[in-house]
Amino acid sequence: IVVSWEHHSAACLVPPRRRPISIQDDSQLDTVAAVLSVLEQTGSIILDETDPDLLIVRGIATASSRPFISFPAAPTDLFLPRVIPVSPAPALLEGLHPRYWTILQGQVASGVPLLIDQQGQGLIGRSDGGFHWGFLPDDGDLWRRSDWPVLLGRMIEELVPTATRQPPSMAAMASAQLPLILALLLALCGSLSLGRSGLLATLLICVAIAVGQVPSSARPLIGDENLEQISAATDAGRSLQLLDSSSPASPALIQRIQQRGVGLTLVTDPSRLNDSPITRVRPGQQYSIEGWKSALALSPQGTTTRIEWPWIAEQSGVWLLKREAQQSLGDDPDRMVVIVESSIPAALWSDPEAIAAKLLPQPQFSMVGGIGHLPQPAAGSVIVWNGSAIAADQFEPLESWIEQGGTFLALPADRFCDDEPTRLGLEGILATAIPAAPDPPLQDLGVLLLDLSGSLSGASSTILLEGTMALLDGSPRNSRWGIAGFRDRLDWIIEPGTPIDSSWLERIPPQITAGGGTDLGQALRQCRDAMIDHPGGRSLVVITDGRTTPDDWIAIGDSLKKAAIELDIVLVGDSIERSAVERLCRHSGGQLHHARSSSHAAALLQDAVQSTEQGWQPVESPVLISAVDRFIEAGPRLPPEPSRRVAIDAPSRHPDGKWLWVDGSGAPILAIRPIGEGISATWYSGLDRFSLAGSVDETHAHLSQLLAVAAEQRQPPHRRGFVTRTASGMPQLWWSRLEGDPLSGEVTGGHVGSEALRLRGVATPGENGFVAPLPSITGNTPSSPIWWKQGSHIDAAAIPAGGTARRWRSVLGDRTLAPSSLGAPVGWLLVVAAASLLSSRVRQGWDRLLQRDTAVEAARNR
Repeated sequence: IVVSWEHHSAACLVPPRRRPISIQDDSQLDTVAAVLSVLEQTGSIILDETDPDLLIVRGIATASSRPFISFPAAPTDLFLPRVIPVSPAPALLEGLHPRYWTILQGQVASGVPLLIDQQGQGLIGRSDGGFHWGFLPDDGDLWRRSDWPVLLGRMIEELVPTATRQPPSMAAMASAQLPLILALLLALCGSLSLGRSGLLATLLICVAIAVGQVPSSARPLIGDENLEQISAATDAGRSLQLLDSSSPASPALIQRIQQRGVGLTLVTDPSRLNDSPITRVRPGQQYSIEGWKSALALSPQGTTTRIEWPWIAEQSGVWLLKREAQQSLGDDPDRMVVIVESSIPAALWSDPEAIAAKLLPQPQFSMVGGIGHLPQPAAGSVIVWNGSAIAADQFEPLESWIEQGGTFLALPADRFCDDEPTRLGLEGILATAIPAAPDPPLQDLGVLLLDLSGSLSGASSTILLEGTMALLDGSPRNSRWGIAGFRDRLDWIIEPGTPIDSSWLERIPPQITAGGGTDLGQALRQCRDAMIDHPGGRSLVVITDGRTTPDDWIAIGDSLKKAAIELDIVLVGDSIERSAVERLCRHSGGQLHHARSSSHAAALLQDAVQSTEQGWQPVESPVLISAVDRFIEAGPRLPPEPSRRVAIDAPSRHPDGKWLWVDGSGAPILAIRPIGEGISATWYSGLDRFSLAGSVDETHAHLSQLLAVAAEQRQPPHRRGFVTRTASGMPQLWWSRLEGDPLSGEVTGGHVGSEALRLRGVATPGENGFVAPLPSITGNTPSSPIWWKQGSHIDAAAIPAGGTARRWRSVLGDRTLAPSSLGAPVGWLLVVAAASLLSSRVRQGWDRLLQRDTAVEAARNR
């Protein structure tokens, strides 16, 4: 097209307009028919059973080269499966919320899963031939939802090829029809110049042309026959059958074949075997190959090691696993290409000892910096902040980083922020303002009194130690504690009101040793006096087996109650004594508990120590999903329910902010704010045991998963790629070209285990892929797999590469390449015609025959 403005004009190359997609619907599903009817009204599809581009079927799709979408005939294997998108979520599911679909019955779908159930079994799968649904769209509540028809429409668009072919030029068409043109010229010249003598040759040429136009059956290509050697003279106007398992041809070679007037028909190879299957795993994921006892692993750095199952890859990249020679191969492949996805770049804007570091576990995340560092590229990276001061000149780069696709998580309650400029600066980034640090900022949790007598040993001593350490380790940051141990007398391990940090946690275990007598009464009196003198927490927690020397428990209980000290006694061990501690609790108003394990003791201690820190409010049950967003698609179906949250003023909510999880009072637990291509999120509870009650590890895992999926969703689009072959049989790398891409692009690639090289690919206007030559990396080992990386996405392929229907359609543009409408003349008839023109005897005999016929006719007339 030519664009003109004022006195200027410019020519632009644009791809041709796409024709409507032809669909044959054999599903016999009313819901599918209704969706197709709407699409047909928009002009995007037409329903046609004569020559469809796409099949929609029930049951197993027939062996056809046409792409398909299949629905099960009668799904009965799975009952009420939970629908979960795979991670990372495919682009097909962007903006959709299948997690909230209700399905009554289903079956396991074949292919690479897009949706899975709670057991990891595929509910929707993608194969080279098409999409497989494991449930019916009119099942459960799907028939009244509006998002599954969107998914069906996206599947139709993806399956029908988008590759375009420019029509051959006039010169190319003339070249393809050169034998026909020469035959016509020869017939014309023979009849004009030789008169009656050339009549026989002219008739033979006409017969050769006519017979050449008779449709002939498609000629199957044998093996990987070189397409460059196809003769336009013998195959013009003919369609050649090609197995989809053969190596795909490059777009340039397809264009050359079209210019010769030769057609290609893609047929399914039912016996196709994949020589080197490719598997993807996430960093840190365990991996095993069924039937393999062990393997030799070629790492991305080129080192070979022997591995056994289960195997966890040491680093991301492409690994080549080879089965050891002594193992029986059978029909299984003897090697496997395993792609270990790249770790997510992350930065922790806090000190390394913060609990927030548990949200960024390695190797799923790779820590690339601390406070102030912006991981690159921003798209697909994560920053976690938990109260540290941020320099004033960092807010503008941080906001720009989020706009480019970064994911920023704020934890204002993991440690309250006491830096006012930081709090005010984050108001321009987060969904709400964050609360100021309460006064006093530290929490005094009281005194922990430990029974260190000789009667508490073995398993009881272990429960005491592990329960104590779990309680201290899960306490809010810099909480104040007092810890004492008693035998015949009281010894302070930590004086009341001491802030507990990691250094104290290392010094406590050596001081907890059992031995000696038990004087609980005297220990309680000393703890009472110390707590009266220290204006801190009023909680006194005793861990003991109940055995003690006699004392006046009524007087001790009354004095604790008068001093407003809250007493909790946790009994540990199999052999306990209740009489003394029951009287003590009865007169002091305290609580008595019995811990049967370390984890039970930690939970009881946590419940016993009540938080008195300012700035917190209890979470009202239940915690609900307030808004649907893809940020929580990978999260739990039911949100976690913390025990407390920080108080947030509702008027401080940003207009773009969205509260995803709220408690029973409507207060936010998790909120987000989209900024450009990225997102900022805020968690309004803590990460410690006092904030998360009994779901500490589960909540940490949920938040970590949300961050990982949010980063993966914002990575650059994954470009499909595979290896094609040129006219000379050399390999080329093809990878998809997206809308808005220029006519050239670069990727990093090389052999598995070799040094990376830069590969430059080019595309022609209207084509949907780049092509880059590979001779520089194939060398003398053409059968070695290669890898390539685009941004953070890693792919691999074998050389020579086997084809699939999907790969062929990417370069062919359809399942067929139509031959030219005019066929070539029959060669042997042209040879006979030429011989008749060159042979004098033939001409003389023909002349005599014509003269005899003329004489006979004249005699009859007379």
